[in-house]
Amino acid sequence: MRNKIIILILSIYSLSSFSQSLNDSTQFNSYFESLTSTRNRCSIRIVQDSGIYRLIEKHIAINKNDINLSGWRIQIYNSSGKEARDEANEIRNKFMNTYFDTKAYLIYQPPFFKIRVGDFRNKQEAFSLYKSLLPVYPLSYLVQEKINMPPIQ
Repeated sequence: MRNKIIILILSIYSLSSFSQSLNDSTQFNSYFESLTSTRNRCSIRIVQDSGIYRLIEKHIAINKNDINLSGWRIQIYNSSGKEARDEANEIRNKFMNTYFDTKAYLIYQPPFFKIRVGDFRNKQEAFSLYKSLLPVYPLSYLVQEKINMPPIQ
C-alpha cells in the first residue's frame, strides 16, 4: 500500500513538472514511454482512452501556434454608418503619420469600425501613451485584449 501511494505521489509530481516544460508531441510521447518503462524496480501501467492522447496532442498544437498574449490597447475611434470606414482609415493614417513607432489596427465589429493602437503588456505602459493622446483623441479609452508580441527593449 505504501509503495502505491509513493508511486501515485511521484506520478502527480512528475505530471505537474512535465506540463510546465512540455513543448511538442515528441516530448509528450517520450514522457508516457518513460512512465511505462521499468525504473527503480517499479513500473507504471497507464490505462486510458485513446481520445485523451489525441486531445493532449491537439492542445499542444493549438498552443504552439498561438503567438498572441493578453495585453492592452487604446481605442481612439469608434463609429458606424456610411462614412465610418473612410473616417476610420483617415484617422488611422493620421495617427500612424504622427506616432510612426506605434501600430494602429482597424477593427470591424459589426456595425462598428474601431481604431485601436499599441501593443502593451500591461496597463501602466498603455496609460502613458493614453494620457498624451487625450488632447487629440478625447474619447479614447483603454481596452484589454489579445495583442501581438511587442518587441523587447
